[in-house]
Amino acid sequence: MLGGIYGGLRHDLTRLRRDCAPGSPLDIVIVALAQTIRRFFDAVEQFDLTTLRCDSRDPDWLAFESALRTLRKSIGFQIKALADSYSIPPQGEFSAYLPQGSDGSA
Repeated sequence: MLGGIYGGLRHDLTRLRRDCAPGSPLDIVIVALAQTIRRFFDAVEQFDLTTLRCDSRDPDWLAFESALRTLRKSIGFQIKALADSYSIPPQGEFSAYLPQGSDGSA
């Protein structure tokens, strides 16, 4: 199940990279996203997501939740870097989830 999802994401990210200038901010973020997503899928591929349930006593759930938290944090940093590269201020609810700059700005 996860292999198919990752394969689709990998294909989409590769397609996006073809339209980017090599080394551009977008290209760099796409590469980082692909690596982040690969690490997430590597970490969770062992779990049966059809039976996995939110249970703080289940070591599988705790490992999955940790991998998901890491994924979300890493993607937040990557989106923040991309937005900063193009001087795009994060807006709306999404901006509350992005890492804050050293000056307190989103």
